[in-house]
Amino acid sequence: MEINMSKCKEYKWALGFAVLTGMMAPAAVAQDDDPEWYFGGNFGRTQAGFDTDQISRTLLESGLTTTTIEENRKDSGFKALAGIELNRNFALEMSYYDLGYFRFTADTLPPGTLTGTLKAKGIALDLVGLLPLSERWSLMGRLGAHNAKVKDTFRGTGAVNALTPSEDWRGSKIKAGAGLQFDFSQKVAMRLEA
Repeated sequence: MEINMSKCKEYKWALGFAVLTGMMAPAAVAQDDDPEWYFGGNFGRTQAGFDTDQISRTLLESGLTTTTIEENRKDSGFKALAGIELNRNFALEMSYYDLGYFRFTADTLPPGTLTGTLKAKGIALDLVGLLPLSERWSLMGRLGAHNAKVKDTFRGTGAVNALTPSEDWRGSKIKAGAGLQFDFSQKVAMRLEA
C-alpha cells in the first residue's frame, strides 16, 4: 500500500512544537564596554508529540490497520545565544537551538512498518526582562519569536510504501518564557527557565 504522509497536516503541526524544558541557561560574560554583550548556552531535555491517531487514520485510508506504534519522544537539546543589555532590566537575545532527534515506528496488518523521524532546529530573537529580587536573584521573563525548521523522514517496509520519504517544514511563531536568574558575580550568571 502507498502512504502519502504529506496529508498529515495535524501530524506535522504536532511535531513542530517540541519544547526545551528544565533549562540551565546562559552563563553571562559581560564586557566592560557600553553596551554590555554576553554569551551563553542552554541544555535540557526535549520532547516531541506525535499525532498517533492521525498516523493510524492515514494508514487506515490506505487499507492498513495499525497494530502498534512505538515512540521515541525524548532527547536532549541545546541553545547557543548572544545578548546585548539595553539597560539594567532589559536585554535583546539572539539564539540558535537544536531540539534533537525523535522517532516512531508503526506496525501494520497486512505486515509492514512505517518509520518516521523528526529533527527540529531554529533561530530565535527575544526581549528579556529582569526584575531584581535581591542582590543575586532576579525574576526573568522573555517574549520573542522563533523560526523553526522541521525535517521529517519516512520509510516503509513490507506492505507500507511511503510516497513522501522526506518533508521539510519551516515556520515562525511567537514564544514566551519565565524563570529565575542567579548572579554568581557581575560577569557570570545561571538561569533556570521554561
